[in-house]
Amino acid sequence: MNLYTAARFSSFVSLAVFIAVGLCVSPVFSHTVSAAPYFYFDAESGTAGESLTNPPFCQTDCGESYQTGTVESAGGAPQGTNYFQWHIANLQHSVYNIVHNPSTFPFNPPLGSTMYLAYYFNYSRVNGVDVWHEVDDSADKGIELTGSGIRWITSPGHWGSLANNQDHHYTIWMGNPTYHLNPQFEGNPYWTVVPPNQSGYSIAAPPQLEYERWYSAVMAVKLATDNTGSVTLYLDGVKILEWNNIITAANTAPTIEHITMGGTIAQPAYDTPEHYRKYDALMLTDNWQDIVNGGYLGTSSIADTQAPTVPSGLIAIAASSAQIDLSWTTSTDTIGVTGYTIYRDGTQIATSPTNSYANTGLSASTLYTYTVSAYDAAGNNSARSAIVSATTQAVPVVATPFGTPVLNFSDLTSGPKTGWEGSTTQGSAVSIWGSGFGSSRGSSYVTVNGAQLTAASDYAEWGVTTNNARGLERITFWLNNFSIDGPGGITVTVNGETSNTLPFTVRAGNIYFIDGTNGSDSFNGEKAVSGASGGPWKHFYMASPTYNSAFHAGDIVYVRGGIYNEIHPNSGSDPLIMFNNVQGTSDSPYMIAAFPGEFPQLGDQGHTKGIYNRQQDGGGIPSHGITFSKFLWSPGCEAINIWGNYWRIVGNTLKDNICASQSAALSSTNSAYTEVLGNVFDHNGNPESQLQHHLYFTSVCLDYGYQNCAESHHNTLAWNETMNGPGSAGNGSESWAIKTWIAGTALTSHDFYIHDNYWHDEPGEAIWLYAKVKDIYIYNNIFEKVNFYNKKGGIRSQALAGNAPAANGNLYLYNNTFYDWSNGVDQGAIVAFGVNDHWITKNNIFYSSNPAGWVLSATNGGSVISDHDLFYNHGQIKYSGGNVTTTNAIVSVNPQFRNSATHDFYLNTSSPAKDVGVMIDIFNKDYDGISRPQGSAYDIGAYEYYEGSVSAPAPIVTPPASTPITTPTTPPTSSSGSSFTTPSGNSSSQTTPSPAASNSSPATPSGMSTSPATHPLTQSTASPSITEGSLIRGPDGIKVYIINAHGYKRHIFNPAIFNMYGHFKWNEIKSVDQQTLDAFKTSDLYRADGDTKVFSLSEINEAQGLAQKRWFNTSATKFQQLGYTFNQVFIINPRERDYYQEGAPITN
Repeated sequence: MNLYTAARFSSFVSLAVFIAVGLCVSPVFSHTVSAAPYFYFDAESGTAGESLTNPPFCQTDCGESYQTGTVESAGGAPQGTNYFQWHIANLQHSVYNIVHNPSTFPFNPPLGSTMYLAYYFNYSRVNGVDVWHEVDDSADKGIELTGSGIRWITSPGHWGSLANNQDHHYTIWMGNPTYHLNPQFEGNPYWTVVPPNQSGYSIAAPPQLEYERWYSAVMAVKLATDNTGSVTLYLDGVKILEWNNIITAANTAPTIEHITMGGTIAQPAYDTPEHYRKYDALMLTDNWQDIVNGGYLGTSSIADTQAPTVPSGLIAIAASSAQIDLSWTTSTDTIGVTGYTIYRDGTQIATSPTNSYANTGLSASTLYTYTVSAYDAAGNNSARSAIVSATTQAVPVVATPFGTPVLNFSDLTSGPKTGWEGSTTQGSAVSIWGSGFGSSRGSSYVTVNGAQLTAASDYAEWGVTTNNARGLERITFWLNNFSIDGPGGITVTVNGETSNTLPFTVRAGNIYFIDGTNGSDSFNGEKAVSGASGGPWKHFYMASPTYNSAFHAGDIVYVRGGIYNEIHPNSGSDPLIMFNNVQGTSDSPYMIAAFPGEFPQLGDQGHTKGIYNRQQDGGGIPSHGITFSKFLWSPGCEAINIWGNYWRIVGNTLKDNICASQSAALSSTNSAYTEVLGNVFDHNGNPESQLQHHLYFTSVCLDYGYQNCAESHHNTLAWNETMNGPGSAGNGSESWAIKTWIAGTALTSHDFYIHDNYWHDEPGEAIWLYAKVKDIYIYNNIFEKVNFYNKKGGIRSQALAGNAPAANGNLYLYNNTFYDWSNGVDQGAIVAFGVNDHWITKNNIFYSSNPAGWVLSATNGGSVISDHDLFYNHGQIKYSGGNVTTTNAIVSVNPQFRNSATHDFYLNTSSPAKDVGVMIDIFNKDYDGISRPQGSAYDIGAYEYYEGSVSAPAPIVTPPASTPITTPTTPPTSSSGSSFTTPSGNSSSQTTPSPAASNSSPATPSGMSTSPATHPLTQSTASPSITEGSLIRGPDGIKVYIINAHGYKRHIFNPAIFNMYGHFKWNEIKSVDQQTLDAFKTSDLYRADGDTKVFSLSEINEAQGLAQKRWFNTSATKFQQLGYTFNQVFIINPRERDYYQEGAPITN
């Protein structure tokens, strides 16, 4: 081919580029190949035309093409002519617009992918003139490679210089010589003559076609990532043009130096007026094989020597003790990626045709490293990706040694029972976490507000352990219209055994969906799958009411699987989603959750932030009441940023978020009543910076002028798993940090409840409490191999220079297990390093990995008071010179874990840690949710030794209201939703203190009893055995009582109260004689679960169930001086507390 012909090919690029930029139809895609007839248009469907030879390289019948020159010069197409349209975005028609704006394609492909536009066109000779190029007339310029932009303006369009042409919609008429036309051409002098004023042509005397030949064209467009992109053109299977590294701004022309077919080309001149082009079999796809199958490469063979791009964004997630799931961003290739090679620990283990792989058959608690490379059909291999690592889960830590299921928490605590895709019978999808569910449902079922879910269609998943912290089990189910409105509860029944109850409220609200692959922000969001009545939104930031006004408090958005990378518009930063002044509440939150059974990934290390809250830098206002559940957060730095109250972060994985500056994967500023439950924190934080963390809570003055200050308080961090955090041999870092930032104010960070978490393989210390923190409760946690780089401590508290001591700054450490926490001699498990750091530790196991080290330290005026702690394989218990005291210590005694080598820290039956701890009634469950004590006293460590089976809570029944309690002659048949509730705002079986309503109300002491219970549960030989929790009645057969562990009984004087507890059973009420009944002293003292305030109950009318609660408005010391004991206090659920009327307080 000569140079002149090569130059003419450059003009052809104009049509290909213009179509790729402008196409904005809405076809239905199958494998992203259009199935719409106007994409595979056929000349036979038109009204005029003659048979021409098929294109030479069409493997199927590509149809006939229209004869040229059959359009009336007055404008308008012949009646019945087919056409298709597209829309031009932002008045820009340059290469930049293609590679930087994927929205110009019909289905918005992701950045970094390659799209292929292919079709056939003809080269013709008309009236003795070779026709290739564009017309140059007064309204249009043809090909222009210099100046203000690459004006590849072809016949169906123009640059937009006409003032009255603002919409930029264009129509191609098939069979028409493809001159530009505009829907608004009527009355416009520039557009009423088509083609432009060219003498000699008319309907009566059309141009004469002397010769034509069909050619195939393929344009490959790589969408820009990191300001790079490329455009490659193939003609009959031969690459003739290629532009790489397109980094210029819009309307700026790149330089074209060479065409591979030979030589350089000069800037093409404008062509003669005679211009005719016909084209057929248009295809738009992201799959190179579609191009091959369509015959667009002809008989030519393309020598592919270019390797695919290196896979990026590799993520490794430990799905179980034997499986790690890999995913990564798709590679691109000039011809097409065929597959990927997976390497584990440097050795190839498998290949995958997609950008994900599940590596199974692994060993538990083992660290594995992975890389991935891409290959194409020609055998070209990319370089390997960056190395990532993951540690498989440790199954024994979460083994359930009992048969009764236990519920720990749920993602939703309220939601609508209808509205799933508009359904009147199916509502919110709810996930619950716990243990003892079993891997398959069988005859097991969940009950929600009285409705038993027994159909297979009620469930999306049952008993799954993938992507869960601690290997907990998860059930996801849908509410249905049989659930009772208002407050109630969730239970799960397995093999006839019913769990504890999680609180749940059925309320109104809307349900929306997001699908990054098939959604559109123009849809109404009400359908998970698009259809005539709507479809899902597309972008993740549609879940922000700051951006999307359709999303209201109480609504739920479910997000389909996939990777979401788009930046929240107008955010002033680069977050995936931003919030400002979002006002949800604990009762009516904004809920964003993964679609049932799916696990969306947010970011791929290419962003700074995941969630961003506008703060002082933008004049922002805190956002409240927001929940996120079941996402993989991997934006690259700060995954979740919280500023406000009542946030819930539930069941997520935060992985590979490593910042260059001070930050954390999850950071929270001035937040209260926030819950971080059941999340996995893996490989977050910079190992070379001590200012990097998995998790960071702080109290701060936002303007640093001691103004706009707030405290972080009453936050719960529970059931999480944390591993592979910051820290290195040259630097000590902190996994979790709780801090008060400003020294010159009265701010404190207080009332944090840190329980049932599992830390392991942490280079730095597990928890850092810094500067004016108080009332931090750390209980039922397992710390395995933490601070192994020997820098500071397992848990460390430290004062900020210049801080005044904060009042009542006690820090509490109860029933934790420490194992293998340090490899040095200078770092202990607990380090109190501040003047106001006063630790109270009880019932902890400290199993050191270094007999030369020490365990407890207190310097600079701090103190540690240890009571009933067990120490083994240690050096010194107390750091020399420190203020540490120990009482009832168990020293140098092996606690006899079941198998610590496999991370199993259950106690053996002969363990010396059994039944020797101090009783702490305020925290009465263990790491597995088992009630404490099981024996005569609390066990030491995170686990309570357990034998046998917990008795199953009863089905929830309602006897007739306002009648004395009697044993029914037949089992009750009506049922209603459970109204049993655990601590407010914390959907768990674990007791968590709540803030006191009155500072003067007595709080139950943290160590309520300092010795095991000695009061026997008295009974006569003629009466049945009475144990803690027994329901009894005397000879009158009417009054029903419940017994506590200290030998006191309380009167349950109305069936409404009885039915607030799902585990009470009518057929388990025991009849006793009067002697046995009188042996138990009656008590009328109560406190609610999670509430430390005590009240006395004064009955007003037993038949009507009326009573008054009278709060003790006095100190705990005065309470005891009045002759009361805390053993008399019955712990009830908050719903019963709120059932009673308010009475006069007790002040003396």
